[in-house]
Amino acid sequence: MAKQIRSNVSDFQKLNEFVKPYGAVGRTDSAALLIWFLETIFRLDETEAQDAVCDRKHDAGIDAVSVRDEENELVLFQARRKQKLPATLGDVDLKEFVGSLQQFKTEKSIKGLISTTHNEELKNLLTTQFVAEKIGAGYNIRPIFVCNVAANADAKNYLRHALASGFDIDLWDLMRLGPVLRQLSKEWFVDAPMRLRVNGKKLFCDGPKEAPRWVYAAIPAKELVQLPGIEDTRVFAQNVRLGLGKTRVNREILESIKDRLEHPKFLTFHNGMTIVTKALKIRGSRLFLNNYSVCNGCQSLLAFYDNRHKLTDNLEVLVRIVQVGDDRRLPEIIAYRTNNQNPISLRDLSANDAGQVRLKSEFDALYDSDTTYVIKQGEVAKDKALSNEYAGRLLLSFYVREPWSAHQKYRIFGDRESAIFGYGRNASHVRLAQLVMQEVEAKLNLLKFERVRKYTLTKFIVLYLVGEVLREEVEGISFLSDPNPYLTTNKKNNAKQKQVLLTIAGVIEYVIDELNYYFDEHDGENYDYKTEFKSPKAVGSMATEILRNYKKDRKMERVRPFQLP
Repeated sequence: MAKQIRSNVSDFQKLNEFVKPYGAVGRTDSAALLIWFLETIFRLDETEAQDAVCDRKHDAGIDAVSVRDEENELVLFQARRKQKLPATLGDVDLKEFVGSLQQFKTEKSIKGLISTTHNEELKNLLTTQFVAEKIGAGYNIRPIFVCNVAANADAKNYLRHALASGFDIDLWDLMRLGPVLRQLSKEWFVDAPMRLRVNGKKLFCDGPKEAPRWVYAAIPAKELVQLPGIEDTRVFAQNVRLGLGKTRVNREILESIKDRLEHPKFLTFHNGMTIVTKALKIRGSRLFLNNYSVCNGCQSLLAFYDNRHKLTDNLEVLVRIVQVGDDRRLPEIIAYRTNNQNPISLRDLSANDAGQVRLKSEFDALYDSDTTYVIKQGEVAKDKALSNEYAGRLLLSFYVREPWSAHQKYRIFGDRESAIFGYGRNASHVRLAQLVMQEVEAKLNLLKFERVRKYTLTKFIVLYLVGEVLREEVEGISFLSDPNPYLTTNKKNNAKQKQVLLTIAGVIEYVIDELNYYFDEHDGENYDYKTEFKSPKAVGSMATEILRNYKKDRKMERVRPFQLP
């Protein structure tokens, strides 16, 4: 008699705790589970994950859509979340998912879906990402099903049937999610023996071969992708971060993987990886590890794994393997220091830019008793830290007046850097934007729709609108231009700061109240904030309407003008 499949109670409860922060009024429980999955497992950033989900009625059996142009792949997601145990996943939900996938088989069928669906989020996802055209151009469909309970025998049998019919469903049930949940709960090492093939001429070590203290070796990426724990991320438990999505560095690694001519050169320009292990020994051209973890090189190893069919023996990686035994503190130090040394972002490259150095010097001289302006990763703050990247997003919304781009972090030190940090921008502008955003965050609970409140771009939209209202007043324009006389500094506790922030809090309340009316007049709960907040035209129209109401209310003396203390 076959053993009955049961869902693990501990994992079920643990998953509920991890997913809980993703819940929102108007968002289904399954959608919350899926957003958590997209961020944690599929490695989208916060905005991308929320944008991918179409969590409304009439979703055509598809809960999320993601286009991976690098892989010529359309990824379609469905999620099911059971409320209590005992429960397992049977074949019914999987059959419905396969039925839904039929709508995406051809360019014609997708265009038909776009023209008939009543789900505006799904329609926008399919239209803005040119899904029909990409399927017509030969993109493959990758279906992923996510569930918070274990798949039973009926589900597993149906998966084989679906595969025979051409649908290879990537199932993430509770049994598969379990190791990830335990990793997130700090299961520090992968407890499994591993053997790695190396070139003896490209290896040196410290200590006896039976138990070396550390090893440096050039190891083929084809060997590294066989490490257990990559797929469920267990092997990265000691990495300070997991996948970072489609970053510049990841795209460049992917380009090198795709170009076989680059493979022999990979050792010359790649920073390498670091593995910590409790047991290590060398036998001939083999390294033997047990209880190990990758604490630096997560991005590279994930890229290798996702593209393992493109690897050749010529693509080698410099790997440092350190035997740490049972010393828990040593791997923490290694993880911290190696991750602070290696990644070079556009922000890093700007860290020593004269403008950033000047701005930091100016900001710290005035305000570092409260906040440290951080321009380098790993910099230690006295109290609160304000990274120059986040400051750039604040300035982009409040002063440059382009909140629709605030989620595009690469632009802060890319094409919008000069507009954000250019001539005339000073520390008091940064400090004011920071303080106003703190007031915005404290008032966001006044927004009536929780899904909108939790959307990444929302607070930047509100910050922008507050700035627009201030610009309607002569004193508001003067204040934005030179806020320093009204701010507390290291040398002076300025009572005017509290007064002016109280006045701005009133402006924020007005803006949020107007936004609530605006949402009600534009489809209410169905307002397409994901699309509209990224559209300069839509945000401009919203600002125009709110400012028109502000002028009217000012004239009717329903609101008081902004005045400086």
